[in-house]
Order: sequence, then structure tokens, then C-alpha cells
Amino acid sequence: MKNLSFTLYQNNYHNCGRLATSAMLKRLNVPLNKIWGQSGLFYKVNESGFKISPYFRHIISEFENYGIFLTEERFTDFKECYKAIKRLIDSGKTVALETDIYELPYCIYYQDHHELHEIEIVDIVGDELIICDHYYHYYGPIKFLELEKNFNSCRDHITHATCKIYSFEVNYELLYKNELFNFKRVIDENLKVMSGVPVGDLIEESTKENNKEVYIGISAIEPIGKIIEKAVQMDKEAAAWQLYEVYRELKETANSRYNFHVLLNSYSFPQVGSAFSEISQDWSVAANLTTRSMVTENFENLYPRIKSRFEKVIRKEESVLKELDSLLKNI
Repeated sequence: MKNLSFTLYQNNYHNCGRLATSAMLKRLNVPLNKIWGQSGLFYKVNESGFKISPYFRHIISEFENYGIFLTEERFTDFKECYKAIKRLIDSGKTVALETDIYELPYCIYYQDHHELHEIEIVDIVGDELIICDHYYHYYGPIKFLELEKNFNSCRDHITHATCKIYSFEVNYELLYKNELFNFKRVIDENLKVMSGVPVGDLIEESTKENNKEVYIGISAIEPIGKIIEKAVQMDKEAAAWQLYEVYRELKETANSRYNFHVLLNSYSFPQVGSAFSEISQDWSVAANLTTRSMVTENFENLYPRIKSRFEKVIRKEESVLKELDSLLKNI
């Protein structure tokens, strides 16, 4: 039986995918304040561009540590995808679906630009699917034909292959049995990553042959700042795209620090938690200054402030590492 005691889930510190995931897990009575703990940093450059991420484990392998199991299915045809969605809905689950905001009629970016997005499907009524778009705050119906058009757009313009759906199952015995172990593990892994040690997916990511530059942890912060500095030498369109991509990842890094702050507070470590909340704000300021430089085209005047903020972030990340190390030794 689906838990529809709430419709939209709101959290300003999650992207669309993590909002959908959080809502689905909340319906399964998973304590959300204890599962979002990754707060690392990784930056690499290869022929296709750059990648910045605060995360070092895929959500599938990370959640398995908690007894949360994600089942993912991929499709090239929406009618086959719909059959799988209906099967899961009929079994009492809700389902997340990859979409394209370009073909979401309620979205402010409808037919403006293509961008990957995720929604939660909670029911099917006649020829309509009832959805929760937790990011754009929409709860209501979307017609089968509209979602089919969206699926095709996502496949053709974004993924260029398949679109996925996913759902969850929870082993509650593992969820609570491994609680303290996972808390210690996350602290240890964050410590290692921010100290430059590859953990989880970063072990493979950092050794790929096509990598030109690889930075893990605090050492990644200064090179990330230089991406922004180099953007001023590009033409406006290329610079805008690059700065937008950097902005998104800086914002996600800020989110990761805030969510780690929530986890630390849930285990009654408010002092260290407060330090991560402050770092989150500094990353957010850096992100907002970056996007402001893009929108106002006032890069030369804003860059010194961006650079100064990055230097402040480095100092704070170094300081909080010492606090985390001390915390881990005393748990």
C-alpha cells in the first residue's frame, strides 16, 4: 500500500533526483536525516570536458549499506516503459522517471531548453499518470500522450539511448542494525576523500586512461576556481555554458555539506555539524557569484570576490577535517 500521507516533499538542499528519491524513501519510513552523508570533492578533465562532484559512491552501492535496494529499468519505447510503471504502481510502489523539462507543460522552462529531470509517479487513473514533481512543486495529472512525448524528447535530446525508471525496497532489519556502522563509515570515507584518497567509485574514476587532470579532495578546489578564471577568455556563449555547469556543481557541493550537517546533528554532534553548515553557505556564495558573473557579464569585477571565497573555503575545509578526525577517534 502506497503511503500518500503527503504529496510534495520540499528540501532546498537536494536536486530533482534526490528530491524524488527522498520522497520515495520517506513513503517507506526511511529516516532521511541519516542517509545523505557523502561530502567529498572530485574534479577531473578529459577530452569531453570536466566533471565536478562531491559524491564518491553511486547511490545504488551507497544505499545497499543501509539495506535500501534500488531497482532500475531502462527503456527505448515508452509503451514498454508504461507497462513497467503500471506493474510497479499496481504492486503498491511509487516510481521515479527520467524526463526532459522541455516537454513538461507545467514547468516554467516548457519548450525553452532541454535538461534532464526526474519526477515521481504515484498513481495511474484512466489515461493519466498522477505525478509529484518535487522540484517544480507540481502535484497532479499528466496525460499518457504528454508523458510519451516527454519520454521521446528525453531519449532523443538528452540520454541519446534509453530513459530509466527506478523504485525502492527496504530491509528494515539492515537499516537499523547497521546505523552506527554506517555513520562511522561515512565519516571515515569523507575524511579520506577530502584528504586526497580515492574511495568507492573514485578508485576507478581517477585512473581512467582518457583523464588529463584528476584532483581529489581539498586539492581540487583551486583548479576548480581556475575553470572560472579561464571562462573570461572564451566567447560569451561558451563561457555562459561553462559557468552554468560550474554553478550547478558548486551548488551540489554546497548541498552535500548541508546534508552532512543534518546527519551530524542527528547523531548529536552539533558543533561539527555547525561547521559544515557554514561551509555549505560559503560554497553557495561561490556558486551564486559564479552565476551572477555569467548573467551580468561583469566577470572581471566579480572574479576577485569568487577567488577570495574559494580561498576561504579551502581554509574552512582544512579546519573541519581536523574536527572530523577527532570526532571519528572518539566515537
